[in-house]
Amino acid sequence: MANIMSLKNVRNKASRSGFDMSRRSCFTSKVGELLPVWWQFVLPGDSWQAQLQSFVRTMPVNTASYGRIREYYDFFFVPLSQLWNRAPQAMTLMNDNVQHSNGLGGLTALDGTLPSISLSNINAVLGNLHSKDNLFGYDRGILACKLLSYLGYGMPDSTNKHQISRITRVNPLVNLFPILAYQKIYSDFFRYTQWESPNPSTFNVDWMTGKGDTVLSSTQFLSYLDENTMFDLRYCNLQKDLFHGIMPRAQFGSESVVSLGSDIAASYEYSFGNTSTGTGPAGDVTTQLISRSDRDDLVMRSGTVDVPYLRLYGSEFPSKLSVLALRQAEALQRWKEVAQAAEEDYKQQVEAHWNVSVSDFLSGQCRYLGGIDGNISVNEVVNTNLVGSEGATQPADIAGKGIGSSQGNISFNSQGEYGIIMCIYHALPLVDYITTGVDSKLLLTDASTFPVPELDSVGMELLPLNSLTTNRDTQRIGYVPRYLPFKTDYDRCFGEFASTLESWILPYSDDNIVLASASDPAPDDNPNVPASDTRVRYDFFKCNPALVDPMFAQNATESTESDQLWNQIFIKAFVTRNLDYNGLPY
Repeated sequence: MANIMSLKNVRNKASRSGFDMSRRSCFTSKVGELLPVWWQFVLPGDSWQAQLQSFVRTMPVNTASYGRIREYYDFFFVPLSQLWNRAPQAMTLMNDNVQHSNGLGGLTALDGTLPSISLSNINAVLGNLHSKDNLFGYDRGILACKLLSYLGYGMPDSTNKHQISRITRVNPLVNLFPILAYQKIYSDFFRYTQWESPNPSTFNVDWMTGKGDTVLSSTQFLSYLDENTMFDLRYCNLQKDLFHGIMPRAQFGSESVVSLGSDIAASYEYSFGNTSTGTGPAGDVTTQLISRSDRDDLVMRSGTVDVPYLRLYGSEFPSKLSVLALRQAEALQRWKEVAQAAEEDYKQQVEAHWNVSVSDFLSGQCRYLGGIDGNISVNEVVNTNLVGSEGATQPADIAGKGIGSSQGNISFNSQGEYGIIMCIYHALPLVDYITTGVDSKLLLTDASTFPVPELDSVGMELLPLNSLTTNRDTQRIGYVPRYLPFKTDYDRCFGEFASTLESWILPYSDDNIVLASASDPAPDDNPNVPASDTRVRYDFFKCNPALVDPMFAQNATESTESDQLWNQIFIKAFVTRNLDYNGLPY
């Protein structure tokens, strides 16, 4: 006999209908800015189809510029559980089914509220950010207000651009998930992980217990305003090339070292090279080694180039070296190099070390759904209607206008997750170098510095800074693959393009190089660069909107009035979800 007390077949007969979520948006932007131009909440079982068509014009262009700008529209899905670990219980209204402890014996039930903040508290935070500048010197309050307006939190006030305009006496609570999702996307996909530490406080509120503490106040932010907050507008990185793809270290962590025993005291140095002096027993060392006080190791100087070397330590040349210890050190070194080469998230690290494909559901990251890109082309505009004061025709005035268009589509099934689908737009200039640096191939003044096949796979090497600029005191810029001058090159401009014709290109000069001096404190965003190390900061890799100032008639500021790109998009979006079409019982 069937057991009628089993209620496993009690299920809601959910409707399933299609809904048109299409929308046209017009917005302005600057190069480098990461702007959320479309987002929607996603319900379990949702099936999305979205087609994007875009058209962009530029503000007036000074010339028929050769400058190159690419634009990108990228779609992401952010599960709510990655923003707040109590979201699955809260969204299913199972407030008593607590899955996360507040401490030993902590079993506080949820009260059903979601992470939120009032508009007045947002404005209070923006007011405090208004007095602070971001990494490019722009007003953080005004830019945060721009970001919030693109997410739909309200329009900037007409008189106070760092404030969200709101109706008098209306001060609603607003959901935090969209702004957290934006910051989560930045952290997972646009952050240069080797140079920039994550800041979970900008995208994760797991510290909220879910009972009486889900509404944020402005005072909770006051101690952290010198750091990036969840309201700060973010920037993309410049395209990786010879200089903007460097690593802060030769590997993850310090070098692996084999100990040769306690009876060994003094140090030995051996290198590849052809100079005649060195340290150690006569005839054993054939290179000249130069100590670098600002580093924890030594390098050999051959001419003007630092070349790699092998170091051995001992009061006398060691008579024994454990093969097992050497294997272990080599294996540890391999792990460090593999760890640095991959992104720092669980998915990338497991795939790099174990060669095992990891599901996106286990990655701990939001999911990339697809993207659309296109070029912005500058067309020539010639004005020949200029006549001199005495009837003499003046040279034709050559200006330009920039336009671009792109289209594409994505599809996505949410399976059983609540979340947010979001489209992030950014435009990226492809810069032309006019720096004072010397071609790195010209720094090869010793035969030992040319490629040696047997030494091609011994690790990364330092890139001398004078290959980028000769106007800085620091000796190096970062680590690159070995023999890099023989493996890649970069875009350069010469002649008058380096002076009076800069408006015809997108110049990257010595003035654009952001370095850290020895006296600078180590920024929290630079996890691998100690304060005493005079190397680049993480903002060296970020795309400054001012990079395209020579191209346009107006210089970039934090104001939207200086936005260089005028965009129009139409997103034809359809979702099939488990809801009734009209919500009526008949």
